[in-house]
Amino acid sequence: MLRLFFYGVGRHIPMMIDTGFTMEVLMDRKAAETAQLVSTDTIRSGVLASGRLQLFKVYQGEVEWFGQRKQVEVDVPIHEENDARNESYILGAAEAAPVIGTKLLSFTRLEINFVDQTLTVKKLM
Repeated sequence: MLRLFFYGVGRHIPMMIDTGFTMEVLMDRKAAETAQLVSTDTIRSGVLASGRLQLFKVYQGEVEWFGQRKQVEVDVPIHEENDARNESYILGAAEAAPVIGTKLLSFTRLEINFVDQTLTVKKLM
């Protein structure tokens, strides 16, 4: 798990890395509110690991990425009021952690050392 600093809230937020998620950041609505993200007018769709089509509202935030400020797009699942599934179900965990996707990881090297139980992300460019 990585900790990503969000300038809007002025603190680090624990993040999981999901190499199957192709956008920058994925959060549930509660985490997006905590991070004080800015809502945009953009809505897009994506396919979940289950094969289900999901709509996402796009928010913007500013994070510290390798010592520099970086604008990121954050996808937040949209739910219909009569939808019995909750965000944790859609994100795939009982306590869904926000996710860093492969778009944010562009131009980095991701190393997982199972022996030492460490995760390292290094900037390549």
